Amino acid sequence: ALFAGIRPDDDLDLLPHLQDLQADVLLAPQGLGGHVDHLQVVRAVAALRRPTAWWRDAPYVLRAPEARPSPDLPDGLRPLHLPGDPDRRADACACYTTQLPYQFGRDSDHPPEVAMRAAMARLDEVLLADDRACESLEAG
Repeated sequence: ALFAGIRPDDDLDLLPHLQDLQADVLLAPQGLGGHVDHLQVVRAVAALRRPTAWWRDAPYVLRAPEARPSPDLPDGLRPLHLPGDPDRRADACACYTTQLPYQFGRDSDHPPEVAMRAAMARLDEVLLADDRACESLEAG
């Protein structure tokens, strides 16, 4: 059910929890891979109509590089390449210890964290962003 999309009877409403966020730019997943939690976030953040940069959902994008962003993303987004810190990104991913074996295997010759770090090192992070988010992030 996690990857079957949002059900018609799913009445989760994240919007009230997000409306008071104080941020110049929001960061949210693109919905690649179809994880229902990510799709719910896409719907809620898109409804805010605030400057947003949408990141590619890892590790799902690693499994399906041809995956398309959720159709609920706003129109007019453009690719945004920002300098990143791949080691810091991998360190953050490593915090999801319960997900590593599921996402990156249980091969004893290649522990899940090692496999994750190798996979994430190959992932070029390209955000999709609206003009307001691009201006804010490119400025600094």
